[in-house]
Amino acid sequence: MINFTKLKIALIEDHLLVRQSLKQYLISAGHEITAEANNLMQIYDTIVKSAPDLILMDFKLSDGDTLEIANRIKSDMKKIKVIMVTGINSASALKQINESEVDGLFLKEGIIEELMKAIETVMSGQRYISPLVEPYLDEASICLTPREIQILNLIIMGLPRKDIAFQLNISPETIKSHRKNIMRKLDVNNVTALILKAKELKLLDY
Repeated sequence: MINFTKLKIALIEDHLLVRQSLKQYLISAGHEITAEANNLMQIYDTIVKSAPDLILMDFKLSDGDTLEIANRIKSDMKKIKVIMVTGINSASALKQINESEVDGLFLKEGIIEELMKAIETVMSGQRYISPLVEPYLDEASICLTPREIQILNLIIMGLPRKDIAFQLNISPETIKSHRKNIMRKLDVNNVTALILKAKELKLLDY
């Protein structure tokens, strides 16, 4: 049986100051930090072997995002709880996290007391989504498909249609059709307006 007053917690965070602050606070609250990691390569070798009750995982590390690994952990080791911690305010990214297998989603702009509430909630078997996330999820409900969001980001990065088609292994005509649908859904008629609308709705992945 898990002792909720003393959890074994692993920290995945590439910002040293943030990781140290979390570590100090959690130790002062009576919990044990079993492992720490700051990149994707360390997660399975270091974190999982420490058999934590809970993983606090930053969404974006210096070498990529952690969502795929988080889903893998939840699939392979169902008893381990995972709370995704992020400072990203991209509606599309937060929608992805919300639709993943993680047990909780916490924004770094939230207060530490809210994080403790998130921990308590997920350890009791419930899912926790920060109230700060809800406005972004509302923005993401414009109903762009994952593929349209992917193409939107590539368009805004300035990639030509042929390059996008090659990268995604689909035809230029399919890209043209997706672009037309994206602009219709966002109610814009040129790339400049598309960029402004995507930024306004926080649909960009960067």
